[in-house]
Parts: sequence; structure tokens; C-alpha cells
Amino acid sequence: MNSLLAADHFGRLGLAWWVDAMVDQRIGGEITWGIGELPTLALAVILAVMWSRADAKEAKRLDRRAERDHDAELESYNRMLANLAQADAASEHNRP
Repeated sequence: MNSLLAADHFGRLGLAWWVDAMVDQRIGGEITWGIGELPTLALAVILAVMWSRADAKEAKRLDRRAERDHDAELESYNRMLANLAQADAASEHNRP
């Protein structure tokens, strides 16, 4: 930013020490921005850990189900794909 925020207000304060207001504003903005990033980073890490744990639980659950029913869902999906491949081959064979 090339202009001071609330320049009139801070000018009326009459600070006894010399302060470059633009540098002070820039540093304050950088500090504020940096502090604001910390919670965002923490939330991102927490979300990634939670997602990873949920994914691992879901994988274990699906593995247990596959063991119980001998991969019935996968077998059904493979049969569907085989049927689609046969139907596709038959339709190509019947084309002029």
C-alpha cells in the first residue's frame, strides 16, 4: 500500500520519537499477516491428519467386508465390465 491508514489520526498523536510511518505500517501488516497464517496452517494440518485417519478406517472396513463376502462387489463389477465388453464386441461385429 502506498498511503498511510488513518494518517490524520496518527499525525495528531504527536509522537515524541521519530517513526517512519510507512515502514511501521508495512512491518505491522507483515506481522498481522504472518500471525493470521498460523491458524490457517494449523487447521490445514489438522484436516490432513483427520482425512488420513478416516481414509485408513474406510480402507480397513472395506478390506474386512471383502474378506467376508470374497470380494463380491469387485466380482460383480468385473462381470458388468465383461458383459459391456461382449456387448460392444457384438455391436461392432454387426456393423456393416
